Amino acid sequence: MTISTRHAPRSAVDAERWPDVAVAAGSPVRAVVARALFTRAVAALPLRVRFPDGRLLGAGPPAAPVLVLHRPREFFRRFGASGLIGFGESYLAGDWDCADLTGLLTVLAARAGDLVPPRLGRAGHPGRAPAARTSAPTTRRR
Repeated sequence: MTISTRHAPRSAVDAERWPDVAVAAGSPVRAVVARALFTRAVAALPLRVRFPDGRLLGAGPPAAPVLVLHRPREFFRRFGASGLIGFGESYLAGDWDCADLTGLLTVLAARAGDLVPPRLGRAGHPGRAPAARTSAPTTRRR
């Protein structure tokens, strides 16, 4: 079975319907940090990331899910600005695509705890949700 890993980017996002998705806002510094974290994280994952110039990242075999980056600059701006929300918004905006979206998200979900270094997670990095905290008044007794 052959799976295509080259997709055309989606057409422009409807700015009236999704104004926050239509613009790839975000700090260039956060985008650089997001790119470094992303590159480090996917290097050990069983998937592949294809950049527009054909460069591949990831430890996945040829049949692994391939995240095709169409607009890396916008992708890393969104991802750096809003973490997982930015990752989803960048998909909606057409910054990236994947022929096997379920396979890709399964790999990412299985390793979600390892994708952001612990120090950054504790420092409030937007890519990682804070640990749930419970207290005596909010805990049910059985």
